[in-house]
Amino acid sequence: AQDCSRRTVLGGPAGHSDTVEADIRRVGMFAGSLVARAALAAGDPAQALAALATLTPTERRSNLEWYPWSSLGWETVARAQLLLRAGRYDEALRVASITDSPAAVPLVMYVPASLAVREAAARALGRRDQAEGFARRLAALRPDLVSTP
Repeated sequence: AQDCSRRTVLGGPAGHSDTVEADIRRVGMFAGSLVARAALAAGDPAQALAALATLTPTERRSNLEWYPWSSLGWETVARAQLLLRAGRYDEALRVASITDSPAAVPLVMYVPASLAVREAAARALGRRDQAEGFARRLAALRPDLVSTP
């Protein structure tokens, strides 16, 4: 009998061993992300938000270089943007702040979008100092995204 508990279904780097359970988890994350994207394409932000809320990064930190999408960067920012549009500003701030995690390097590319969400949410909540802090960070990272009066 062949032991399949340590073989990988999705593949990975040469010599990289993983479990079928880990692959099943990754497929589940892909499926949830696709449900959210399909809902957005169909014009149903409530369905997209519900799908995004079910996703949780579960990849081991050591695997993120091989499975960078497992950090759920796009999904995190999309969820924060939907929360912002729904007027759920405190939640938008909380969710968008996940991109500041030093644990997941792939999230770095989502920091500018996250800062834009946090700035808008802080302004909507009347937290001017906090909003200005986010705006300064965004300007330092991406001066091309900062509007000048």
